[in-house]
Amino acid sequence: MWVAGIAQGYAGAHAINTLPFSRITLGLSEGDMAGLLAVTRVGALLALLTSVWSDRTGRKAPYLASLGLLFAGAAATGLAQSAATFTFAQIATRWGSTGAAILGAILLIESVPNEVRGFAVSIYAAATSLGSGAATIAVGWADRSPETWRWIFGSSALALIVIPFLAVYLKPQSSEPDRTRQWWSGVNTRSFLLLAIASLALASFSAVSVSFTFERLIDDVGLSSAAAATLSLAAGSLGGIGFFVGGRLADTWGRRPTAVLASILALGGGTGIFFLSSTAGLALVTFVGAFGSFMLAPSLGTLRNESFTEDVRTRAVTWVNTIALIGSAGGLLYANQFIDSIGLPSTVLHLSGVALIGVWALHRVPETTSRGPT
Repeated sequence: MWVAGIAQGYAGAHAINTLPFSRITLGLSEGDMAGLLAVTRVGALLALLTSVWSDRTGRKAPYLASLGLLFAGAAATGLAQSAATFTFAQIATRWGSTGAAILGAILLIESVPNEVRGFAVSIYAAATSLGSGAATIAVGWADRSPETWRWIFGSSALALIVIPFLAVYLKPQSSEPDRTRQWWSGVNTRSFLLLAIASLALASFSAVSVSFTFERLIDDVGLSSAAAATLSLAAGSLGGIGFFVGGRLADTWGRRPTAVLASILALGGGTGIFFLSSTAGLALVTFVGAFGSFMLAPSLGTLRNESFTEDVRTRAVTWVNTIALIGSAGGLLYANQFIDSIGLPSTVLHLSGVALIGVWALHRVPETTSRGPT
């Protein structure tokens, strides 16, 4: 699972990392690219089909299928000759990455005791971050030629080799799912609504902030692709300790307070990138944002999964994720309308106000730390 997480993180990071280069090749403006990325979120909606499959037959087969779709879709993106084919390939990639991310966390949570779930998820999240870091290193080669970004996408096909090993070694779900139960009967409605609001609001901000980080560093600040990758990788690697801090705090302090603190740090760092220009300042806010984002992964991931019972968990979590994707699409569509007229910094600042609503909703989600295995 750890090796699969590395491959997952690597294949899923290319669309954002190579944006300054693929955008130019495809002849798109920043606003046009924001609109394209919003459309690719449709792929995450298709993960609802994967969630129904998972809750009816078990996690293993849908997880392997999602990984295969992710790796193949990312590789196919490198072959795209138009904005339309790029979009379709990324829709497939999104479908696979969403299913793999949700099912990977669920597989781990259902395999370990309650008191170490946060830490277990943090290890898996750290693996995906390591893969993203490898993808960031690859960005340093992107300015060697106008077409190098295609080879970066194409290298994702190498990750397909992990699937046969997972098919052999990954244990299937030990218990048969209850197919007679109505899917909503295991859902805590209050938790679902609050998690949905929090996810939608935070995603509307992070979709734009994360997607245009390299655009900001390379085109606005004037860093080379290698320098931007180095800054992002160095500060992000230090911020990676947030995975383990977040996992440990989630198991001891609580899932909810850890998630709230993490979201505040991620929001502050993600906003600061668009208002500072000095290398030291950018490194600091990148570290803070990365630390918060990494800290949020195990705490929110565990809180979200523990809020629902096992027989409906995949569907409920996928619906929350789907609402988050609607939020990210909304943020990107907002950027599509305003980024070319008011600029990146103002667009991000407006969306940070929406994200504060998400922090409030997250603070209201019932805590799950004291619960036993579900």
